Amino acid sequence: MRFLVMVKATRDAEAGVLPDEGMIAKVGAFNQRLVDAGMYLDSGGLRSSSEGIRISCAAEEQRVERGPFVPVQELVSGFWLVRADSMATLLDMFANCPFSNGERLEIREIRP
Repeated sequence: MRFLVMVKATRDAEAGVLPDEGMIAKVGAFNQRLVDAGMYLDSGGLRSSSEGIRISCAAEEQRVERGPFVPVQELVSGFWLVRADSMATLLDMFANCPFSNGERLEIREIRP
């Protein structure tokens, strides 16, 4: 099973504030645990929505909207693409996720 783990945006992320070196090291160590467990496929951080574009597709026209987008708490600022035998296995691994400042994760299974 493959899963997309989305890191929901914060005001700091939307303002372009990058994590400090300590957090980068913690995330790197967490990523290595995912690799060692055979779960890691990919991950990354996203630029602020102010640099993003949304395309609304309708039957007869596409509407292009340039960021920034609101509400911030509904945006995504990063992701992990992982493989796991079950949601329970994934939740066990992400119980040790390095975030501790109120960050929120959203997990979705990718359809086969």
